[in-house]
Amino acid sequence: RRVHGGNIFISFTGMSSGPRVLVLGGAGFVGRNLVKYLVDNQLASFIRVVDKAMVAISFFSAAHQAAFESPIVQFVQADLARPAGVDKAFATPDGAKFDFVINLTTESKFGQEEEAYQKRVLDVATLCGPKAAQHGVSKFIEVSHAGVYEPKSVCFFAFFLLFS
Repeated sequence: RRVHGGNIFISFTGMSSGPRVLVLGGAGFVGRNLVKYLVDNQLASFIRVVDKAMVAISFFSAAHQAAFESPIVQFVQADLARPAGVDKAFATPDGAKFDFVINLTTESKFGQEEEAYQKRVLDVATLCGPKAAQHGVSKFIEVSHAGVYEPKSVCFFAFFLLFS
């Protein structure tokens, strides 16, 4: 199967039982919808969702809650801005590796001090990217939004023009 995500195609063919997927920041809006999509379409054999926020206090709909209760979904609470949290996210008792890591962590509250974005976005990617490589992950997918670009940058305007 091929899943279209914007201009990116991710191929799940050639994996007899489906890929093992690690979703970082998966309790947020995009993450919960991604997990539901993967479960509903039987696109993964195992999905681990890691988030600092607990599912019980994340205001899930009944459909999202059902997806997270699937036997192929495992939720792990961890702070991915800390090395111990990253170790917890990637640890598997059987030594199995993840095929895909999708980083959806973000800081969605605008107007905070730069240190908040540093800790919740850059530090997480800086810790998780090398850990994914160390664990032999096939694909590390970093998802972000236009808020990471300076308002006067070419990237910001390109994003704005594409999506406005």
